[in-house]
Amino acid sequence: MAEGDDLRNYLPRTIVCMIIGILGLAAVPFTGTRFGDFPEMIALAIGVTPILYLAGFALFNINRRLAEVEKRLAEPVTRSAHPTVLVGTSEAASRPDRPVA
Repeated sequence: MAEGDDLRNYLPRTIVCMIIGILGLAAVPFTGTRFGDFPEMIALAIGVTPILYLAGFALFNINRRLAEVEKRLAEPVTRSAHPTVLVGTSEAASRPDRPVA
């Protein structure tokens, strides 16, 4: 199960916001003929608001994301019990009895 801070949890939010934004912005040229510019303004607001929401959400959460990356980079690198031998190196040629991984 994904953790609460996992970035994959934001994919549905992004998809929904982009669909609403694209549909709202696509409706702007087709509105505002009979009632003036008010419907056009509303369609533009509906199209731009989800995009601004995503931008604000990304800006407010960038510190948390960077902290996670720094935490992962600070962890010591654990090596496996069996060292990897590269094919075509002098180490691989000197130990023919070991299988090459």
